[in-house]
Amino acid sequence: MENEGVLTEILSMIEKEFYDCFRVDAMITKAIPTAKQRISALLNSGYSKIVGNALVSFNDYYLISRAAVQEV
Repeated sequence: MENEGVLTEILSMIEKEFYDCFRVDAMITKAIPTAKQRISALLNSGYSKIVGNALVSFNDYYLISRAAVQEV
């Protein structure tokens, strides 16, 4: 069973190096609606749910950008 606190800690560790290691400015991840602990950890870590993309279906995906992390 997933634990929100543990997931939040993992997300925090990933964000510290991910952007530079992979030379990206944003990250996306999927969390199905029944993954309540995961969704809560993502939202509490600054991720936003992706909505309304006409070209590619991003149902149940969450996004965070380097800029959003720097603002926190």
